[in-house]
Amino acid sequence: MDIYSDKKKISKSRRALRIKIYFAFLLLALLLLGIFYLAAYSPLFKIKDILIENNKFLTNEEVLIGLKQNVLSASFGGQAGFENLLAWPSGQIEIPNPAILNVNIEKEWLKRIIKVEVNERERFAIWCNSQTSICYWIDKQGFVFADAPVTEGSLVFTIFDSRDSNLFLGSKVEEDRFVGNLIFILENFYKTGFEVKKIIFYDSLKELHISTIEGPLFRFSVRFDSLKNISSIKNLDLKNAEYIDVTVDDKIFYKNKK
Repeated sequence: MDIYSDKKKISKSRRALRIKIYFAFLLLALLLLGIFYLAAYSPLFKIKDILIENNKFLTNEEVLIGLKQNVLSASFGGQAGFENLLAWPSGQIEIPNPAILNVNIEKEWLKRIIKVEVNERERFAIWCNSQTSICYWIDKQGFVFADAPVTEGSLVFTIFDSRDSNLFLGSKVEEDRFVGNLIFILENFYKTGFEVKKIIFYDSLKELHISTIEGPLFRFSVRFDSLKNISSIKNLDLKNAEYIDVTVDDKIFYKNKK
C-alpha cells in the first residue's frame, strides 16, 4: 500500500508541475504578445515627422517610395507599418532606387522624428540612344540611374550611342575595362583647349568621336589610357586641323584643313 501511495503522489506532483509549466508558457506568450502589440500599435512609437535632407534632384516623395519598400519588406515592418519608429532601421542603408547610393537614418526617440540624409549618385554625363533619343544620367562608373533630357553642348557631357543599345536603369553603358578610359577622356578633354559640340560613341570600334565648336574632330579609343595623348595634344598647334586621331596608344595623327 505504501508503494502504491508513493506512486500516486509522484504522479500528482508531476501533473502539477506540468500544469505550472504550461501556465508559465501561457503567461510568457501573453507577455510577449502584449509587448509586440505595444511595440507595433502603441501611439508611443508612432512617427510624428520624417525629415528628408540633402536630396538635390529627387523629390521627397521619390525618396520615401524607396524607404517604404525597405521598411515594409522586413517582417516587423510589414506588421507594424511604415509609421512605426521601431520598424525603421538605423545608420547607413541602401534603398531600391538606382539614383541613390545610400541613405543615413537617425532616430530622435523623444521627439519621434526620423531624419534621412540622402546620398545621391553624381550626375556626371547623359547617355543617349541615337536610334530612339532615349537618354539617361550616368555616374563616373558608367552606371545608368535616372532618365535625362536630350541635350548637346559643353555644359553637360552628352554621349550619343551609335548602336541600338538596350540600356535600362541599373545597367552600365560599357564593360568596366572600357568605362574608366571613357570617363577619363571626358573629364580631361578640356585640356585640349577645344569646346565640345557633339560626342558619339561607336561600340564596334570602341571609339569616342568628339566634334568641337569651330575646331577639329577628335577620335579617341577607349581601349587604353589616353593620359599621355591628351597631355601631348595641349602642346601642339592644332587649330587648323580637320581631325585628330588618338586611337593608337602613345601616338597622335592629324590632318590639317586644305
